[in-house]
Amino acid sequence: MSLDASVGADVRRVFWFDGRSFIGVRAVSEGALTWRPTEPDLHLIRVVDDHGRSAERDVDVQFTH
Repeated sequence: MSLDASVGADVRRVFWFDGRSFIGVRAVSEGALTWRPTEPDLHLIRVVDDHGRSAERDVDVQFTH
């Protein structure tokens, strides 16, 4: 699964979180961050830019066999 966000021109890096757990940091110039959730569940994904602005979304993760 890829995590990506639309950000302002002044943003250089974004920080990704699953609830309170840190997923990773990505330079905007590098594009989307790959995320591999380990548990099927409802995850609160939050992105914070290097200016402290943030957004969050619920993501329902389900695994199929």
